[in-house]
Amino acid sequence: MQPLRLCAVSYLNTKPFLEGLNAHFSPQELDVQTMIPSACAKSFLEGKVAMGLIPVGSLLDLKEVYLSDRYCIGASGKVDSVFLFANEPITSINTVYLDHHSRSSNGLTKILFRHHWKKEIQYLQEENYFQNIDGDRAGVVIGDRAIVMKDKYRYYYDLAYEWQQWTGLPFAFAVWVYDPLIVNHSWINRLEDAFEWGIHRIPEVARKWAKTFMMTAERAEFYLTESIDFHFDTAKQQAFALYLRYLAEIEDSDCPRIHFREKIVL
Repeated sequence: MQPLRLCAVSYLNTKPFLEGLNAHFSPQELDVQTMIPSACAKSFLEGKVAMGLIPVGSLLDLKEVYLSDRYCIGASGKVDSVFLFANEPITSINTVYLDHHSRSSNGLTKILFRHHWKKEIQYLQEENYFQNIDGDRAGVVIGDRAIVMKDKYRYYYDLAYEWQQWTGLPFAFAVWVYDPLIVNHSWINRLEDAFEWGIHRIPEVARKWAKTFMMTAERAEFYLTESIDFHFDTAKQQAFALYLRYLAEIEDSDCPRIHFREKIVL
């Protein structure tokens, strides 16, 4: 029997999930691939994996979405790894460079500018844009590199915090999406048990991976416990549905039909 193919994000915030998977599954059972969020979405959309940790913005490319309803990569306040960087305040920004790593954060930026900051912005996508962030030009930067770049710019806007200030809700950046023709409920139960196991071992995960991500163990543990919220609770599900509606409006597309196990929610 072929192992179940799964893709996950290659950032520090996914390591608790991966730690649980490595402890609970053999390579013969589970083939786990890690990559940047946009590549993870592409891999799932192309049918190369049966389950993936997918940026929520990429779900607009699907008509039907089947989700784990217990876990996500989310934030209940400041996420500390998804920023809009600038050298001038928001009121002076006219151009924003988008980050090719994740459609979710780019979409969140567009939603916030339209509805929260109420500004019309030009959006660009270029390689090596960091040096261009100056004057009226800002840039979206996500993931582990965003954490270490935070002090390089005069202004940094935490996008999860800005969303919460505007909506009163937390945020979910990425969710576990699966192909129901391949991944049955028994698989989901086992995978979610593994995720929970890893989340309960965050201090160990932080010590193991801190140096890889150029952090102290204390900083990594703080990030994984205080900045990231792994539980896809009711408030994050509400935020998830609201975000998809706003992004669908901006992209002039339809929202997918969302299934949490047996329940259709959107």
